[in-house]
Amino acid sequence: MKLSNRLEQIANFVPKESCLADIGTDHAYIPIFLEKNNIIKKCIACDINKSPLENASNHIKKYKIKNIETRLSNGIQNIYKQDNIDTLVISGMGGYSIIEILSNDINGILEGITTLIVQPQNKKSDVRKFLHSIGFKIYAEQFLKEDNKIYTIIVCEKGSETYSECEYIYGKYMINNPNKIFLDWVHYEGTKYKEMLSYIENLQQSDSILKWREEVEQYYKMYKETGL
Repeated sequence: MKLSNRLEQIANFVPKESCLADIGTDHAYIPIFLEKNNIIKKCIACDINKSPLENASNHIKKYKIKNIETRLSNGIQNIYKQDNIDTLVISGMGGYSIIEILSNDINGILEGITTLIVQPQNKKSDVRKFLHSIGFKIYAEQFLKEDNKIYTIIVCEKGSETYSECEYIYGKYMINNPNKIFLDWVHYEGTKYKEMLSYIENLQQSDSILKWREEVEQYYKMYKETGL
C-alpha cells in the first residue's frame, strides 16, 4: 500500500511494537500500512461516523488483516484502559477538534499513552499550548506541503515543558530544525506582516486601525524572534 506523503510522515512516527488507536481513521490507511510493515501489534481504528468506518472495514478485509479493530467512537470516548493503547494518532481535523477530543478523556486512557501524534489543520499554537497543559512535551515535528497545502505533524511524549509565545506560534522544534518548506513559509509570513505594516502606515489613523497595527506588529515581532 502506498500512502500519501502526509500520511506516510505520520506513520513514520509510530513506534515499533506499539498498540495504536487511530482517531478519525477514515479508510484506515495508516493502520493498514503499519500492520503490513510489521510496525504495530494491534490497532483500534475509530471514527465518529458509520460510513467512514465501513470504508475502513472494507479496506481491512481487502488486505486480509486481522488485528485491526474498527470502532464507532466520538474521539477517544469508546476507548478503554483495558484496550492497552500506548500510541494515539489524531489527524486530519481542526485544532479545536483535537483539543476537544483530548479534553473528553472520560476513560482516562491518556494515562497510558506514551506517544501522541497529532496533525491539526489549524490553530497549531493553541494545540501546542493544550498539549503542554495536559502533561505532554513535544519531541518532534514535521512540516510538509502536499497538494499546495501546508501540514504540521506534532509528536509528543509524557513530560513537562513550556514555550515562548514565538515558539508556540511557529513550533520550537521546527525553529531549531527547519526544513526548506518551513523556511519558505516563515519568510512568507514575515514578508506578509512587513507589507501589512507598510499598508497600515498610509491609512488614516483611528482606534480600530491602531489596534490592527498593534496586532500586526506583535505578529511581526514573533516572526523576528525566530531568527530565521
